[in-house]
Amino acid sequence: MTRWFFLLTLLSVAWTANAQGRLEGFWQGELSKDGQVYKLEILLRQNGSVLKGKSWLYEPDGRMTEMLVQGNIHSDWSISLYEQEPPAGYLHGKLFPYPRDYQLIFERSIWAQTLEGYWQKQIGIPLQPHAPRGKVRLRRVKRKPKA
Repeated sequence: MTRWFFLLTLLSVAWTANAQGRLEGFWQGELSKDGQVYKLEILLRQNGSVLKGKSWLYEPDGRMTEMLVQGNIHSDWSISLYEQEPPAGYLHGKLFPYPRDYQLIFERSIWAQTLEGYWQKQIGIPLQPHAPRGKVRLRRVKRKPKA
């Protein structure tokens, strides 16, 4: 009985250690809105199932919106991210003057790790037909953010 308990404890520790930090790092990709595509970068730090970091959204005129993000990883590897107040010194964009909520799915393969899903403007009642929304596709890259 003691052997089984020890084995199960060892396996659970190994599984937990393997799962830590899978989403931590720099993600780069695109955000779409009304058929237009914009460059999006997100830097994530992971502590268990909690994510924190920053997002940078680049507009065609060169403006950038930088926001703090916070969210959770769910048991099915779906992710809820919420933009918070901007850090000091950010540049405010014209096309996206509001924080966004992200619902993403983490997928990994031999070649890449991706986050794909949807975004929506933060409003009091979710899924309103008039609220700005669109798709998000991100890929993990091994480099530091430009901003």
